[in-house]
Amino acid sequence: MDARTDLYGLGLLLFEVLTGQRYLDAASEPELLRLAERPPRRVPSALRPGIAKDLDAALARALAVEPERRYPKA
Repeated sequence: MDARTDLYGLGLLLFEVLTGQRYLDAASEPELLRLAERPPRRVPSALRPGIAKDLDAALARALAVEPERRYPKA
């Protein structure tokens, strides 16, 4: 775990604040953990048309499953 873990958490929070929806939603904790391993790509601007495409790209990078694909630091 390093700063990229925090950036993932920040990306989750930002997604949810911008869209009003949970990024990952499941009926049970085991289901949520399975979903977190291979989360669907969710694009904020598809849920809220006023969101800029640049923000979609920034969130996609912050929410990358592989830490090496995330921003290295804030």
